[in-house]
Amino acid sequence: MKAKNINIIILFCILSCILSLNAQEEYDGYIVKDIEFSGNEKFSRKELLKQIPIRETIFLRRHIFRKKAFRYSEELLTASLEILQKFYQREGYLNTSVEKDKLVANQKKGQIDLISISINEGRPIRVGKINYNIAPESDIDSNKKDQIIDKITDSRILTEGLRFRDQDFKLDKEAIIGIFNSEGYTFAKAEHNLQLIVSQQIVNINWQIKPGQKYYFGETNVVGNQHISNNFILKQLAYDKGELFRRTQIVKTQNNIYDLGLFQLVNVRAKYDNQGDNRIPVEISVKEAPRLNTQIGFGYGSEDKFRTFIDLRRLNLFGGARRAEFSARHSALELYNINLKYVQPQFITRKATIIINPYIRRETEPGYETRRGGVNLPFSYKFTKDLKSSVNFYMERVLQEVNKNIPVMNRV
Repeated sequence: MKAKNINIIILFCILSCILSLNAQEEYDGYIVKDIEFSGNEKFSRKELLKQIPIRETIFLRRHIFRKKAFRYSEELLTASLEILQKFYQREGYLNTSVEKDKLVANQKKGQIDLISISINEGRPIRVGKINYNIAPESDIDSNKKDQIIDKITDSRILTEGLRFRDQDFKLDKEAIIGIFNSEGYTFAKAEHNLQLIVSQQIVNINWQIKPGQKYYFGETNVVGNQHISNNFILKQLAYDKGELFRRTQIVKTQNNIYDLGLFQLVNVRAKYDNQGDNRIPVEISVKEAPRLNTQIGFGYGSEDKFRTFIDLRRLNLFGGARRAEFSARHSALELYNINLKYVQPQFITRKATIIINPYIRRETEPGYETRRGGVNLPFSYKFTKDLKSSVNFYMERVLQEVNKNIPVMNRV
């Protein structure tokens, strides 16, 4: 008798699960109208919606911008709940629970009026003590260790009392390695041990840092160049042989060479596999841009009639990064427009560029004709990759003639 009752109970549970699953799946494909959250104090509704794949169907997006309505899926909702829980955990809320509170469906309209998600955030985990332990076998003396740790302390994001965030922790780790790299410890490693104290809701961070050996720049070789000399390319190096190896100088060297405008491709690569005697060689691989570039075009317009142009550009003029540009244009409105540009990068200093640009131009209109001639002298200076300043000095002479065949009253 008891066995029969147990079997009935098991069968009832199985049927309940099947009916519940069918009830959930019968809404698949319904239009989602609204999503709401409850219990979220730290993060706004907008921030939470950004994290999950399930979306609301907004009237403007559907009827004005003709976007497709978002269709409900029980599987997608389950995934969204898991994503939100992981999001909170990454933000330091390890004990957060995320559940579906209710789902209001309108079967007649084939839509879900509301999906309500309940969140219990709990207390966040905060940062406790942060310790740095540099491997004793490293060749860094105690004074230098203190200086490096001071740099790390000044640059770190996570400090005692702050909420522990995975992204901030990752950035702090990158900063530690970057600081040791800047001191020549190219293969420095930063390992960690997190000590979670549940009763106090804090985590102590213990960094175990292995600097490794100190490395220096070795030989630098250039490959791929045909017309531009090795010596000229090597003048763009942001480091000297025997100097402490820093990856930042590799990137800076690549930018220096590419900014010359002489190459289609520049790749500056440290050859870590060929390191020897604490020296890391560097290979600069380049692909030169065509030294002579020509563009010719022509067309016809109702006002300017037949029009044509020619543009010439010559790189590596007289060697180095100098270049010359010539352009000429002609049409019924612009009888001629001739420009010559001489561009001198690295003028006096590597970051400065000067251009000498003489030009002549003749323009004609039904009532008058204008002739211009002059010279532009722009000077630019690049402070950083994103900050550049320029000043332009120009002289111009303008002559304007009124067409004598036009009656005086119509003259401009």
